[in-house]
Amino acid sequence: MSNVQTAFYHPDNISDPSGFSDDLLAYGDHIKIPLTVTEWLTLRGLLTLGPAPGYKGPLQFFLAEHDQLLCGGNCKGDYDPAVLKAVYSSATDIDVYIQPGAGHGLTMHKNASAGYAVMQDWLGRNGF
Repeated sequence: MSNVQTAFYHPDNISDPSGFSDDLLAYGDHIKIPLTVTEWLTLRGLLTLGPAPGYKGPLQFFLAEHDQLLCGGNCKGDYDPAVLKAVYSSATDIDVYIQPGAGHGLTMHKNASAGYAVMQDWLGRNGF
């Protein structure tokens, strides 16, 4: 198993239908970039500095169930809706979705289209 597979895919889901294929693993490795801005801010703790009562829009937190980099492999309990509501007290809609069976590279898993459907539905419900 490669380090890329361990970090960006759930290491145990190679046989899971929602998992990934060797082709997806190779393609993801080919197109990878070092780090996104939001990942850098999250790792630096800058997205959780404190309350943001001035934010008045909708928020969706979209996570991979088995994200090794952000949640240590289990994101199921990392985003508490009550805590998010306290931090974003004026947000119009706070949604937390955890993509089942996915690792950090959640859009590179076989079930990515289901995740896109969740995102699109949320956008539609919020007028986007």
